[in-house]
Amino acid sequence: MRFLPLPAWWVVPRDDRGQGTLEYVGMIAVAATLVIAILQATKAVDLAGFFTSAIESITGFGGGDGGGADSGGG
Repeated sequence: MRFLPLPAWWVVPRDDRGQGTLEYVGMIAVAATLVIAILQATKAVDLAGFFTSAIESITGFGGGDGGGADSGGG
């Protein structure tokens, strides 16, 4: 008995490499979203202020302290 080959559209690819990593990344993203939602709901941490100050300290923008220019009032 001779079997005919299956058409290309019928064959399911078996390349599952990296699938576990993708699932772990998804679980971490869901967990991080839940933690942020709980912190925002309880108002335990001012996340907007935290991220704003972190970005300002990294980029050097903002801060509202007047900046480094000398006004020349001497």
